[in-house]
Amino acid sequence: MTEPGRSILGKKEKIPQGQVDTYSSYIKRTIALIEKNENERFINFALDLPNLNFLACKRFLKEMAVCFESPVFIAPLTRLLKTKSENFKNKEIILQVIENLFCGNERVLTALNSPATDCYMTLLRLLMQNTKTQNARANPSGLSA
Repeated sequence: MTEPGRSILGKKEKIPQGQVDTYSSYIKRTIALIEKNENERFINFALDLPNLNFLACKRFLKEMAVCFESPVFIAPLTRLLKTKSENFKNKEIILQVIENLFCGNERVLTALNSPATDCYMTLLRLLMQNTKTQNARANPSGLSA
């Protein structure tokens, strides 16, 4: 099977305008990396799907990282950690996300330190509860019967 835009003999042939527009609109809808009126210029670039996927993932991750520079996105995570009825598996995933956030840039750390998120106090409270629970299990004599 040959690549789109290449003939069986390996010679480059012109892609019909309808197919160019179809590829272009697909890319604009899904990835939004192509500017208007530059369909022909970018259609060959778009056929290199691994590179296109790499750029889309890089852009997505960059935009997601910017979200966590605001306490507005971190506060719900700490709220879920405080909820006693929350599933342990979910809390474990949230702690992994917060662990990754602690490795973030200065703005992410500032957002974590914001009073709106209450992140550090929540984590310390969880650690203290865990220590008290482990001590109670290890020393059952302190509990009333």
